[in-house]
Amino acid sequence: TKSAYVAAAIVATNIGLGLVTVSKPSGWLPVVASCAGTIAFFFFEGISLRLILLFSTACWLANNLLLGSIGGTMLELFLGAVNASTCYRLWRAASAGRAREEA
Repeated sequence: TKSAYVAAAIVATNIGLGLVTVSKPSGWLPVVASCAGTIAFFFFEGISLRLILLFSTACWLANNLLLGSIGGTMLELFLGAVNASTCYRLWRAASAGRAREEA
């Protein structure tokens, strides 16, 4: 579903749980990441979606580094690399399409 109400409910739940469980400023990184990912999936597509997800990945990566989670850090590095590669390929395809239109 692409319902704004569902998206708002998920974001509100994330923030509410954050208010209850976060004990230090870095604890908000996963909350911000989850909210950004939710907004991205519900309201964006293409490169915009993936750039927001890249931001979300950066938040999770920072969180994992601060916690000293080796597995989580490796996972987020891999996801970030794949997402960045996809962004580049989408941008290149869009640029090629514009170049063909101008010719």
